Amino acid sequence: MSVDQAAKLSTLLERLGRDYPDIQASPAVPSIDPDEPLLAEFVRSMMLWECTQPKAAAAMKRLESQIVDFNELRVCIPRELVRLIGETYPRAGERAERLKAALADLYSRAHAVTLKHLSDMGKREVKSYLETLNGVPSFVAARVALLFLGNHSMPMDSRSLRVLIEASVVPEGETIESAASLLERKIREGELALAYLRLQARSDELKF
Repeated sequence: MSVDQAAKLSTLLERLGRDYPDIQASPAVPSIDPDEPLLAEFVRSMMLWECTQPKAAAAMKRLESQIVDFNELRVCIPRELVRLIGETYPRAGERAERLKAALADLYSRAHAVTLKHLSDMGKREVKSYLETLNGVPSFVAARVALLFLGNHSMPMDSRSLRVLIEASVVPEGETIESAASLLERKIREGELALAYLRLQARSDELKF
């Protein structure tokens, strides 16, 4: 990162701090299964990837009103998942396929639809486990690891990348992976979660 880019990142973070001074993490209420708060957050993160927080919240409510437990969600066919979250939902078909694949892989590994075992893993193991679940975008793995397991991992999708590009922090053509890595290097541990939440809030306002 050049000196100019570093200055622009600092300016962006300061502006986001002024625009969203009271923002904080709000864990998903695990109404599908109160014993699985991490899995609830994982599903919410899958809904939030390449989407806005209001739309993700609405999709979660629709799922919660129709799904008895996470195992039922696992066995739903993608077409039914699309119907539940709404056919006009961003990337509805792809999102349903990814969620279906992730929950199937989770069941295959853990012999249950659960993420409770992550609490017994180290931070690097947790991130690797989430990243290698079939269909899971890096944004989802990083978001769960950052906000609810304490990892220094930056959730990044094309929407948050657009915020960085528009602020000239990174150039057009920058990849999601390299932008996430850059922020992980330049934002101090303990400050990354707040930076992500404010970046997410700003990306919610973008028109695509």
